[in-house]
Amino acid sequence: MSYTWAAGLQPGLTVQDAAMPQAAPGYSYNYPRSAQTSPYAQPVMLPTPPVAVSPLPAGPVWLPVGLSPNTQPMQLPSPSGRPRRLSQAPPAGPVLIDILHPPTRRLGHMSTQPHLLYDIRDFPQKALLNSNRPMLLPDAHALAAVTNPPTAQLKIISKAFPWEIDVESEDPSVAVTVGDVIVAIHETLHKHITNSEWWIVTEQVRDKVTAQYIKNCERSSAGNPRRFEIEKPREKSGGLMRVDWLLADIVMRGIERDEEFINQRIRDPETRAVTWCLVTGPK
Repeated sequence: MSYTWAAGLQPGLTVQDAAMPQAAPGYSYNYPRSAQTSPYAQPVMLPTPPVAVSPLPAGPVWLPVGLSPNTQPMQLPSPSGRPRRLSQAPPAGPVLIDILHPPTRRLGHMSTQPHLLYDIRDFPQKALLNSNRPMLLPDAHALAAVTNPPTAQLKIISKAFPWEIDVESEDPSVAVTVGDVIVAIHETLHKHITNSEWWIVTEQVRDKVTAQYIKNCERSSAGNPRRFEIEKPREKSGGLMRVDWLLADIVMRGIERDEEFINQRIRDPETRAVTWCLVTGPK
């Protein structure tokens, strides 16, 4: 299917208020890299030719007006374009956009910082921005660069499954966006499990994956009939998919750097620099 990423979605519109998106025949997750509905939705251009990710320069890091100097430097651009100087020293590596930081618990309470929530069983356009009022992910966030400095490619791995998720911008001069990450995760984990992958795990694991596969199929068939205009319900006859491997941890909560795990999984030092770990949890 061909999707328009949150087209026309107004800030503050809740999931309940939002109309179902329209779909066209086919099955590709294309969405515009610019949108008339948002002043922020411009792609981040990379240097030509593209360069590898490198540490931030020694000079000051700038933030848009109105943001606390205690927040991460990677933020959406300010409509006014007036920068604010960041007092602390810049980090040594690429900085992740705020909404992809997994939520943290402090003093018994979850962080109130807006963050991405995406049920990987659903199609990408149902990703949410979880804040005081959860809403469908707006264009401004879906089209924002994932890291600062921006990169045209990155890799995502997980302790929950053996596959690697490669995320690349269609245009090497344009940065990988949050939307690119969501689409790549969906497409990679909605592939079928092969026989070799299935029989390499224990019978106990296979039983758990099978039980989750049945639950996922039943959930899909019990959905709102209007969603079937966009995506077909999942049939049990379709077989096991990688998303079933996640068991109950089917919600993407963000990505993070786990240096020890990355060093174990990824041999190439340059690839390690653009590798992130997927963080998932129960719904």
